[in-house]
Amino acid sequence: MSAWRRLSVVVGVVVSACAGAALSRVVIPPAHAGAAQRWEYLCLDAGVLYPDAQTVQQQLNDAGKEGWEFAASAGQNGRFSCLKRPAP
Repeated sequence: MSAWRRLSVVVGVVVSACAGAALSRVVIPPAHAGAAQRWEYLCLDAGVLYPDAQTVQQQLNDAGKEGWEFAASAGQNGRFSCLKRPAP
């Protein structure tokens, strides 16, 4: 076996061992049995329904009290606030 071939085998073994050691610390959660989580969504048009930031904040806080949580903003300048909560 040539010196280069031996060196490449040794380097390959060392790299594989290091990768294996690093990946052994990765925790992969077990798959959940049963049905996947289902969501219902609500999108509020802040530009039309709520003219000022304080009113938008109050509406979002009220929605939060009903179990809604912020999921994303969309539209120009984040005009739409999209919320989600677990489907019944």
